[in-house]
Amino acid sequence: MGDVERAAAAAAANRIAPWAISLRERLIRLLAAFDHHILVTEADDGLLEEVVDVAPRLAHRANQLRSDHATIRGLIEKVVTELDRPEFLDEAGVGQVRELILDLLHQIGHHRHLGADLIYQAYNVDIEASD
Repeated sequence: MGDVERAAAAAAANRIAPWAISLRERLIRLLAAFDHHILVTEADDGLLEEVVDVAPRLAHRANQLRSDHATIRGLIEKVVTELDRPEFLDEAGVGQVRELILDLLHQIGHHRHLGADLIYQAYNVDIEASD
């Protein structure tokens, strides 16, 4: 995420093509990392199944995280596609790509927070309540 953010924030004026190439490379790496995240969390023996096994009440939240995966992955692909369109690479296009990146980073951050909350809710043991 940090590499994508830095690449998007880099100066693009008078160097839009190199800016787009750099950003695209980082987005492709982010996509690979995100695909790995999806594989690990959504596998039959993955984290989300484990959470639902431990705390069935959290099944809806686990499903929301699965849904987020498709949304976030689609947004990464959308930005890569936009960077591949030569007519998109002008000053206005740079601004639009940066807006997409901000949305993407926001969605990933929100997803991470929801995931952390899910794990906490599944495995937090209230010791005082059991005394």
